[in-house]
Amino acid sequence: MNDSCVRRIALDLVWLSIRVTALLFTLLRLCNYILSLFFSPQTSAAHSWTCMDLYVFATPYRVTWDYYFSAREHTLEIESWEEPAKLEYVKQHGISVFLMPSGMLGTLMSLIDVLPLFSNSGWGQNRNIAFLQKHMGASFEKRAKPWITMINPDDVHSGDFLAVSKIRGRWGGFETLEKWVTGAFAGHTAVCLKDDMGNLWVGESGHENEKGEEIIVVIPWEEWWELALKDNSNPQDLDLYGILAETEKRGMTFDQLLTIPEQDDWVYSDGKSTTCVAFILSMYKEAGILGPLSSSIQVTEFTIRDAYMLKLFENNRTRLPSWCNSEDSKLPFCQILGEYRMELPQYNTIEPYANMNENCPSLPSTYERPVSC
Repeated sequence: MNDSCVRRIALDLVWLSIRVTALLFTLLRLCNYILSLFFSPQTSAAHSWTCMDLYVFATPYRVTWDYYFSAREHTLEIESWEEPAKLEYVKQHGISVFLMPSGMLGTLMSLIDVLPLFSNSGWGQNRNIAFLQKHMGASFEKRAKPWITMINPDDVHSGDFLAVSKIRGRWGGFETLEKWVTGAFAGHTAVCLKDDMGNLWVGESGHENEKGEEIIVVIPWEEWWELALKDNSNPQDLDLYGILAETEKRGMTFDQLLTIPEQDDWVYSDGKSTTCVAFILSMYKEAGILGPLSSSIQVTEFTIRDAYMLKLFENNRTRLPSWCNSEDSKLPFCQILGEYRMELPQYNTIEPYANMNENCPSLPSTYERPVSC
């Protein structure tokens, strides 16, 4: 408890009439089935008047939180469980408790740092830029006008990779946080496709339809160009019930499950895993771009950063289209839109290898990547 803001915290867990007392950071074991679960943390005097601890109570199915800064008994209620199976998981494995020892001032500063990211305004855009500059070292060098490139579809090939980066609005804020967590300098991807008639299309996973559902689409280039910078890259949530049930059968813990590399041929209740980048790399595998390594690379393990670091792209700038980067000759790729010069650190630098990206960390702010991880 040395990292705690208060000197001591005891936790009473009430399950029907049975009480289990434990210090935080232990895995709390539960007893019998009831409608609600009560935590009664008791906090002693704080180290200072600005002291405040934030605690996160989590299972694979739900996350809730509470904060404490006064020396008294607090009550946190977790309401009834939606399904008996979720309750059974908690009975077997308990609830994890995490301490966020930021203190009152630290919490306020964090909120001031993050909340403006979601503002759809010039101020919000500037806050996103400042956040990425501070936490990722992004430069955001302004480009010369015009910021829109007139593309000649004849110069675009099937398989050309489209990387999108938003820095404004609701999903701009989410992308900023996603970039910070993964180390990617782009937040969404799509792929160019050409038919036998030479028509240009865009394939995309995570495209939002009129119902707000995220689907896989192949749409004409002109239509995608109009929609490309709208909010169509929401994060995807998976239902963990079936996964955890199978984990239980195999005698594994949830922590062990998270370390297993996801396989491209796994099929979930709603189909195969098709994040925006896994969708594109799956095409590359089927097209033979990864050669004999295709069977030993699981593209579902790749982030957007992992994808653009692959040494698969054109490395001779003289072969790029004439309309590409007329004012941005220093870039090794074609930027077709945007006020700021796009950055893709380590772009086109890593040769594919077997079991690629199955054991790679992504810790800010350096995002150091061990060789052959």
